Amino acid sequence: MESQLKVTFFLYRQKLRTDNTTPIYMKISYSNQYVQISTGISVHSKTWNISTQKIKGNSPEVVSKNETLKLLELKVWSIINELLLKGKPFTVHTIKTHVKFGSSSNPTLLNIIDLYIERIEKLLRKEYTTSSLLKYNNTKMRISEFVLYKYKRKDIYIHEVDNSFIMDFLD
Repeated sequence: MESQLKVTFFLYRQKLRTDNTTPIYMKISYSNQYVQISTGISVHSKTWNISTQKIKGNSPEVVSKNETLKLLELKVWSIINELLLKGKPFTVHTIKTHVKFGSSSNPTLLNIIDLYIERIEKLLRKEYTTSSLLKYNNTKMRISEFVLYKYKRKDIYIHEVDNSFIMDFLD
């Protein structure tokens, strides 16, 4: 590989939560590009060790969270190895898609919207309001109706969403 792949973890300090914890994000860098993925783990910033990229402490909860971070990193390397063995070209965005949706699936538009709505539901009353959730659900319903009307299908693959899809949907 001509460019080094690097997986790091960091605190996303701009997203301080109401319980004074900060989310941990994973950064995947390759070929002068990078993507960031939420790990779903939050910690108090004073318990984060920047140099080791781990949570300080040895309580069962801390050990479990550190193991989860290690498993995420191993998952990225496993995906890279799988893509290399199959001879498939990849970017950091390909890796991110495989981390979020699995290597054998082709994500669909409504699946991605469902994942986003699930995330909003988890952060309800912390970062989102119930009216925001309602608006996202309404948008999902309208997109679903549009896809059924225009494509005569219940869902479409995310790679099918292009500028004309968006312009047709907005009309």
